Amino acid sequence: GFREDLFYRLSVVRLKLPPLRERTGDIPDLVEFMLQKLAKDEKVRVRSVSSEAMARLQAHAWPGNVRELENLIHRSAVVATGDAILVKDFPGEFLEEDSAAARVDAPRKKAGGKKSSSTQAVRETVDVVPMPADTAPLTQSMSMDEAFDLVYAKIREEGPDSVLATMEKEMVRRALQESKGNQVKASALLGITRATLRKRIENYSIKY
Repeated sequence: GFREDLFYRLSVVRLKLPPLRERTGDIPDLVEFMLQKLAKDEKVRVRSVSSEAMARLQAHAWPGNVRELENLIHRSAVVATGDAILVKDFPGEFLEEDSAAARVDAPRKKAGGKKSSSTQAVRETVDVVPMPADTAPLTQSMSMDEAFDLVYAKIREEGPDSVLATMEKEMVRRALQESKGNQVKASALLGITRATLRKRIENYSIKY
């Protein structure tokens, strides 16, 4: 059908694109486009990336290519407190990965900049079958602190009167959905008594 044909042709075009690490000069333009899209769709306040943060982006290997970059920019823009994404706004695992890569690269640079054959073999294996960053659920690559940062920032952005009440209501509603409406299971999941759960359902007018 038409969609299958279109998907095939788009896939062919996508495969012909050089990996992002070979066109780091495109990263500033890609980031600008992504931030403009986020400002429109997600209503984030971030409009730019600091020069230090941009340098880190251009030094990264990007095994997940553009989708990995998009994921990183989205997560960083949500937690950023100013108009620009700073290095401190990057996810912890991104900074740790780059620090580890820098430590591995340092001895090679001192020895004349040549890569060892074993390291090159690993790099070639990764290149043959790249693993995009978004193939696993986002939450699997996030720490608990980062997950709560995202939720907190979103609640504050929407402007409810009470962050805690909003969080509590959503946790109760999700526990009820997960337990398929079984209040005994939901209360056990939340660590509260069934009577307390009933009170929360009534106070928040929760539908499930």
